[in-house]
Amino acid sequence: MIEVVTGDFSIDDVVSRTRTPEMGAIVIFLGTVRNVSRGKTVERLEFEVDDSLAVEKLQEIRDDAIRKFGAIDVSIIHRKGRVEIGQNIVIIAAGAGHRDQAFKSCRYAIERLKEIVPIWKQEHYDGGSHWVGELEAKERSEVRMVDISEKPLSLRTSIAEGQLILQPETVEAVRFGTTKKGNVLSVSEVAGIVAAKKTSEIIPLCHQIPLSSVSISFEFLEDRIQSTCEVRATYSTGVEMEALVGVTTSLLSIWDMTKYLEKDSKGQYPIARIEGIRVVRKEKVEL
Repeated sequence: MIEVVTGDFSIDDVVSRTRTPEMGAIVIFLGTVRNVSRGKTVERLEFEVDDSLAVEKLQEIRDDAIRKFGAIDVSIIHRKGRVEIGQNIVIIAAGAGHRDQAFKSCRYAIERLKEIVPIWKQEHYDGGSHWVGELEAKERSEVRMVDISEKPLSLRTSIAEGQLILQPETVEAVRFGTTKKGNVLSVSEVAGIVAAKKTSEIIPLCHQIPLSSVSISFEFLEDRIQSTCEVRATYSTGVEMEALVGVTTSLLSIWDMTKYLEKDSKGQYPIARIEGIRVVRKEKVEL
């Protein structure tokens, strides 16, 4: 049951026409018109639809939900034209043998509907109106820090690692402390800790997080030095970026202190390179 309609629809009718004896669950999504959007009082909505293409795309979504998630049937009805506050906009009824299949099918259908179906929404409010897609596109082009003021505090831990590839002779020089710049690992450990603490000064939209701890450790392999950075904080957002900045900076510091050993006759670095920078674990414990 796939339709684009001008007037309202019956929820009972949609469920009845979707239901089959094989179904153990039917999940319904019902979209309605709310009276507030983006801090403004909405008076009504109007929908413009490319009818034939919309039905084609809705049918595609139905078929995909059945194939991907094991739904038995999916019904989708969307209204067009003027829709008043409190009225129904769209209904999706996904029926399947089990509830997990039905939930996943229904969620998939509404998300894909927003992405690919040619239906355009205009919000009308006192003093004006706007097409929602145009406003969202404008907002996506703007730069802003995410507001985390409403998020609860939790204990956050992130561990990142990376490797600096070097000549084996350079690795040995660092291991035995024979480089001319002194204790490479001690300096690089401090560099990584300081960098992690200053992450918000390096990456513009990162929050200034009061870190509880930062630790840097190193492991020697034949042709590389691996660095691991573990960061902890009690805060409202994660510390992955702090761990990544810490581990990267510690490796850069090693490179800086050993670069004279890595240069070839032309002053280039044919071997030295940083690779494998990644977050290996993150944890969040609610307080």
